[in-house]
Amino acid sequence: MAVNFSFGQVGLLDEKIQKNADVIILEASEELIVESENKIKKHFSQKIWVRNKSGMEKATMVAYYDKGSTITNMRGTLLEKGYKKPKKFKEEEIHDLSTSPNAGYVGDGRVKVIQPTISTYPAVIEYSYTTNYNGLFVYPKWYPVSHYNEAVLYSTFTLKVPEGTKLRIKENIIDNAKTSKVDGKDVYHWSLRDFYAKKEESKSLPETMIFPHVSAQPYHFTYEKTQGSLETWKDFGEYIVGLNKGTRDLSPEVIAEVKKLTKDIESPIEKARIVYEYVQSKTRYVSIQLGIGGLKPFNSSIVNDKGYGDCKGLSNYTYNLMQAVGIDARYVIIRGGRGYSVVDEEMVSSQFNHAILCLPNIVDQDTVWLECTSQTTPFGYMGRFTGNRKALIVEEGNSKLVNTKRYTAEDNLQERRTIVKLKQDKGIWLQSHIEARGFQYGNYERLERESEEELKKEFLKRYALKSSELKSIEVKNIKSYPDPVSKMNFTVDVHNYGKVINGGLMFPLFPFKDDYSTPTRYRSRKTDFVIDYPYTDIDTVDIYLLEGMKVETLPEAIDLETEFGSYKTSYQKNEDQSIRLVRTLIVKGGVYSKEQYSDYYSFLKGVDKYDESKLWIEYSPDYKKEEDLE
Repeated sequence: MAVNFSFGQVGLLDEKIQKNADVIILEASEELIVESENKIKKHFSQKIWVRNKSGMEKATMVAYYDKGSTITNMRGTLLEKGYKKPKKFKEEEIHDLSTSPNAGYVGDGRVKVIQPTISTYPAVIEYSYTTNYNGLFVYPKWYPVSHYNEAVLYSTFTLKVPEGTKLRIKENIIDNAKTSKVDGKDVYHWSLRDFYAKKEESKSLPETMIFPHVSAQPYHFTYEKTQGSLETWKDFGEYIVGLNKGTRDLSPEVIAEVKKLTKDIESPIEKARIVYEYVQSKTRYVSIQLGIGGLKPFNSSIVNDKGYGDCKGLSNYTYNLMQAVGIDARYVIIRGGRGYSVVDEEMVSSQFNHAILCLPNIVDQDTVWLECTSQTTPFGYMGRFTGNRKALIVEEGNSKLVNTKRYTAEDNLQERRTIVKLKQDKGIWLQSHIEARGFQYGNYERLERESEEELKKEFLKRYALKSSELKSIEVKNIKSYPDPVSKMNFTVDVHNYGKVINGGLMFPLFPFKDDYSTPTRYRSRKTDFVIDYPYTDIDTVDIYLLEGMKVETLPEAIDLETEFGSYKTSYQKNEDQSIRLVRTLIVKGGVYSKEQYSDYYSFLKGVDKYDESKLWIEYSPDYKKEEDLE
């Protein structure tokens, strides 16, 4: 289906296809032709209607390649409104750039980029190019839609492989392939028509679960002069085992040094901790995407001599050192990130971007996980970047997918004890002590290394105490295994905290109410949602009244229980002229249907409402002025 488009024909496009669309893919095609395992070619072409300035980023052409591939015949044209002829992009407008963004990253990946300058909208852009591969680890996925606010009129993907090639195929939100046999090849053909643009919604699942796409991959591959199998996860692990062989070449001197450090240590866990901290003191992280697609680590001897490495090199180096002192270790590959992570277990492939280490037998019925790229992370702590997800343990003859450490709402605990003393000028003196664990440990951990000035800036950004003056602050990390704790103490003067009204003083009972935000509201949510940060916050607030203040009635205790979590408060009047508020908020993790979002919103909207609870105190101080009264 070809689309003959002119600006005068805009009205011919259905209004639905235009709704929410910054760009519309008028027509696009990808064709992947596999001649053999080490000779593959991809043809790409696309015609895009850019409707507004927001569509510019989506209209940029970016084509990736590396030392195992080349890009040829890249072309493009731009037709802006008011012009009769399209303008061809010149050779100098096709930029060839390294993917290494800074000095802390080394890679052999490159991109060819066309970034058009559009002065009037709408505009139509056409692109085409060919990529030639000297073998592929996995075939490129087909994403006919790659952005929010992007619609597709018509897009196709054709895959041609030698007849009889065994493939694993997965289609997501797209019709099954039409198949045929042509000139000794098995041909698969997919198409997508009239896909309406989606608006991004908060707490959405990963885009790979929302947008239509096709994954197709062979069971065997040739890649950068290596061969491997993707029949099973065990087979994939064997390929990684093979890449790692020959890289574990520590010198006898280094092995002797680390043995000397641990010679008097009987406890295996203490011995492992000493080795881990030795690596932290001796090395630093540099991202290096070189060598067999960024999958093969540098030799341990190089990491030791240079004092730096990437996640693969550092994890492999730490593995070597652990083995040298008799600690059983495993190399692990994982998809790191702070958001929700999913490994498609049906599609055996490299879905990972990070390497770590685990010690599977050092603690009874448990595994110790080690992040080897950080100079400050406590021994055995994972946190959000690698916790709560699948990983591939690489072990000769026994590689397998496993779950990493599971952090629940109870594990991700913040306990905060706060003293609030009312002052005669409507302000308060506030002193708070915080202890944070699990994911919440990661919220405070780095603050210990900040300068006093930066720490104060960070505090005032993080805490929404209005008109406040920070008097003192201290952060300390206790790097205990298996439960590191971050502690923070601070004292603040908050001005105009209360308000004189009706012959008394009105003030909020919970001083941290602005730290919690209500999620975005949707009249009709379109996608399912995920809570990827479960946590528990327990607050105890003791409010000390001034002499002469009288409290007749305390707010009613609240007890909300939902499938998303719970919220409870209690209030108590004490004999020493103080009021104690205990507040507990638990938010559970999980994936929920779009129909449940309104209940989730209502739950946190209720939390917001009850956190706003105020207390009226009968009090007539001398400072009260006429203009304060309402």
